[in-house]
Amino acid sequence: YVLIAMAQIRGRYQLEMDRVRVMTVRMWLFPWLSYSAIAAMIAILLAMPFMKGMDSQLYASAAATGLVAAIYWLRRRIRTHRRLLRGAHG
Repeated sequence: YVLIAMAQIRGRYQLEMDRVRVMTVRMWLFPWLSYSAIAAMIAILLAMPFMKGMDSQLYASAAATGLVAAIYWLRRRIRTHRRLLRGAHG
């Protein structure tokens, strides 16, 4: 959820830069509401190891996130490598 909130902030700023006119649908308290949501989520994550029964969920979530990040990194590296090979042979 932290990544979703960060993507929302980045995407909203990008939309505002790309468009000359003001956006028709405005988010309340943007970007401060998103920043406070991120801070609250991080506070919960930092508290989880100290809460009985929650530490295992935190570690499992961290492992799953690490696995997904590693797969993303590997796929991106393979795509870049393939593009470079096509460019060298083309």
